[in-house]
Amino acid sequence: MDTGNIYQLIGQAVDSIFTGTTIVDPDGIFVYVSPSCCQFFKIQQEDLLGHSVREQSVLEIFQPCVSAIALQSWKKTAMTQKNRDGQSTLVTSSPLIRDGRILMVITTSSWGVSSVEELQQKYMQLQNTNEQLQNEILRLKKKERVGEDVPGRSASLTRTLHMLEIFHDNNLPAYVYGEEGTGRRFLVEKVYGGSIVGETVDCALFDDAMLEKELFYRSWSNDPLSKYRIVQNPDCLHPIMQKKLLDHLQTGHLRILCVADISLEQAVKERKMIGDLAQYFLSYQVHVPSLSERKEDIWLYVEYFLNLYNKKYMRSISFTARAKAALIAWKWPGNIHEVRHTIERIVLTSQSERVDIYQLPAEFCRQSEENYSPSNSLRDMMEFYEAGIITQAYQQYRTTTRVARELGISQPSAARKIQKYVRNGKKCSV
Repeated sequence: MDTGNIYQLIGQAVDSIFTGTTIVDPDGIFVYVSPSCCQFFKIQQEDLLGHSVREQSVLEIFQPCVSAIALQSWKKTAMTQKNRDGQSTLVTSSPLIRDGRILMVITTSSWGVSSVEELQQKYMQLQNTNEQLQNEILRLKKKERVGEDVPGRSASLTRTLHMLEIFHDNNLPAYVYGEEGTGRRFLVEKVYGGSIVGETVDCALFDDAMLEKELFYRSWSNDPLSKYRIVQNPDCLHPIMQKKLLDHLQTGHLRILCVADISLEQAVKERKMIGDLAQYFLSYQVHVPSLSERKEDIWLYVEYFLNLYNKKYMRSISFTARAKAALIAWKWPGNIHEVRHTIERIVLTSQSERVDIYQLPAEFCRQSEENYSPSNSLRDMMEFYEAGIITQAYQQYRTTTRVARELGISQPSAARKIQKYVRNGKKCSV
C-alpha cells in the first residue's frame, strides 16, 4: 500500500471519531483534508492538498496554522482558530513520532467553540453560578440545623459570644469546643459571618490526602488573609498534618476557626494534638456550655421547636406546668439536637393537645404514662405521682420554703414530703 493510501485510511478513521481532520506529512505538506474541514473553513480540498503549511495562501485560511506550530515544536498543540466568518473552533494538532522523526501531524477540530473572550466571559458566569449554588447549599444546610440559630440567653452563653466577638473584632482565629449539638458551629458563623468561606472541613470524615488538598491546595479564597475556613475535629488530624497546618497558620497562608469536642488541654493530654498547635490556639479558646449547664435556655429551645412542629404538622400542642418542669429538669445529654427530636416526637404522637407530665416519654419522669400499670392500686399511683413532683421541685428550688410556695402547700408539709421522698432516699417505683 502506497503512502497516499495510508494517509487516506488514517484520515478517514480519525474523521469518523473527530471532525475537521487534516494530515500533513513530515515536510509540512497537506496530504489529507476532510469534507467537514472544508465545510467549516469554506474552502475546497485543492486549496490545501499538496500545499505547505508555510504558504501564504494556507496562512490566510488558518489564523494561526496549528499544524505548522506542532510540526515545528514537536509537541501537541491546541488553540482556537477562526474561519472567514469569524466563527471560532478549538483545533488540536498532534505530531506522530517514531524513531526520532515525525511521521505525520494529525489535526482535529471541535465546532461551536466561542472566542477566547467569550470563553472567559462564560467561565466567569459559571464561577458566579457555582458561588450562588454553594451559598444556597450552605443556606439549606443551615436550615437543616434549625434550632441552633436560637443562641440562648444564659449568662454563660453570653460570655462565650462576647469572647468570640472580641476575637473577631481583632481579626483573630478561634478554637470553640463543647459537646455535640450545643450550637458550636452556629455561634462561630453568627459572629464571623461574611468572613467565612467554603464549607466546613470535618477532619474526622476525610483521609489525609483529601484533607491536604482541601486545606492547603484548594483555591478557596481570592484573599485568604481576610477569610476564614471552619475546621471541625482538628484533633483527628495526623501529627504530621497538624505540623503542616501550624506552618501554614504561622506564615499567614491560612486562617481557620476550629470546632471541637474537647479542650486543647485535653487534646494534648490524650495525645490527640501536638503541643505547638495547641499553644497557637490557646489564647483563643472558647467553651460552649451544654444545656445541662444553662438550664435557663432549655425552655427557650422547647418553645422554639414546639412552635416549629405545631406549624409543620398543624397541631396545637402545649404543656402543663408539671410537664414544663419535667422538661426543664431533664439533663438533655443530646443537647439541642435531643430537644428538637423529642419535641417533634411529642407533637407527632400526642393524643391530646394538652400534654401533662405522665404523657411525656418514659425517660423524662418516673410518673410517665409509659410507666403506668393498671395493676397498681390508686394509693400507689398517687404516691408515685406525688414523689415525682416533690423530687423534681426540690431539685429545682432546693429549699422547703421555695418548694412550698411553688406547689401551693404549707412549709411543714413540704418539709415532711421532702424528708419522705428525697432525703430518705425512698424509691417510689411502681
